[in-house]
Amino acid sequence: MLHKALYLLLFISNTAFAAQCNLQSVSTVDIKAEKQSVILDEENKVQSILKTPSQRCASVQFTISGSGSRLISTIRDSFTAVLYDGEEITAQSLKMKDNQTDRISFGKRYKHEGFVCFGEQQVPISEIRCEL
Repeated sequence: MLHKALYLLLFISNTAFAAQCNLQSVSTVDIKAEKQSVILDEENKVQSILKTPSQRCASVQFTISGSGSRLISTIRDSFTAVLYDGEEITAQSLKMKDNQTDRISFGKRYKHEGFVCFGEQQVPISEIRCEL
């Protein structure tokens, strides 16, 4: 009976008290790549120029319900971008504004601002989600 009570307590604490990420604002930013590849033919004439895809990023404001703190790398892995072609990609980097440590605190009074990037993609971002 004690094992059932402990299991029930663990189940409730993991679901009912789990932190949730709430996006307040999202502004997508495309960072144009300055890199290009030039393909030459046998006579050293330009055959084609290939441009590197833009870096797909977003400026985000978010809160995390609950209380405590987490590593920024854990929060970074919570951001997902959905591209216009339906592909979903996980964030590759997250830089927090005004944060000099590797952890962030969360709770109702903490509103966070950051810049999250999803890598070089041909297709732009249609939606960003944050799911802890």
